[in-house]
Amino acid sequence: MNGTNILLAERAPIIHTHIAQNKACLFRDRLFVKVQDRTVRLLLHDVLWVEAYDYYSKIVTRQRELLVTQTLKRFDEVLTGTPEMMRVHRSFLVNLKHIDEVGDSFLTINNQVIPISKMVKAELLARWQKM
Repeated sequence: MNGTNILLAERAPIIHTHIAQNKACLFRDRLFVKVQDRTVRLLLHDVLWVEAYDYYSKIVTRQRELLVTQTLKRFDEVLTGTPEMMRVHRSFLVNLKHIDEVGDSFLTINNQVIPISKMVKAELLARWQKM
């Protein structure tokens, strides 16, 4: 075996492990997620919201919905530091740029009513006004 083959052999398990763990990855303005047997690239500004479904999450865009084997907690960790994404409820992470209206205990995006936790409402309003 030459040096190139050894290097490739050592890298293969690392790449395979990463894909097998179904981790979402954020790269600048793109989110890469594992959906069934492929990795899908989503532009962050296209994501309307991410909704928790037990150990799965549903990513909603205007064009499609993707069910991924990733917890909402993991998405929250990956998207920490992105100003347009915010966890507004234990079951929802939303893109602030797509919010149509905010009520007392809810917000709407694309005619979908999403609950808001009382603890994050003030932060939500402050961040939303800056968008």
